[in-house]
Amino acid sequence: RLGSGRSGIVYSGLAAGRPVAVKVADADADAEIIRELRSEVEVYQHLAELQGDDIPRLIDHGLLEVDGTLRPALVQEQIGNWAGADYPEEDQPEMLPLSVRQSAMDTPDRLHICGVVHGDH
Repeated sequence: RLGSGRSGIVYSGLAAGRPVAVKVADADADAEIIRELRSEVEVYQHLAELQGDDIPRLIDHGLLEVDGTLRPALVQEQIGNWAGADYPEEDQPEMLPLSVRQSAMDTPDRLHICGVVHGDH
């Protein structure tokens, strides 16, 4: 488990031998959360040219069976060594390579140029 947020839980996994982050909606996710996940997919598709450089690649999306229920899910490439929750949250940013951290500082500007405003605060 990598973390959790308003829309669900993010797990660490492998896809075709590559580390991925799998965002899975909570079982009780309401229609608004499901719309937000769909919107996130649309934004990733809109930002296709930035994937892999400024933002993680969206590898797949759809429904994933978890505990006998189908839940909306997104599979993204995992950036840096975010292999699990064994690391305290305050130590996690330092686990990313310096080049990734520097690029992250410039990413909001590139998103704005593409007409997208990042909503995390």
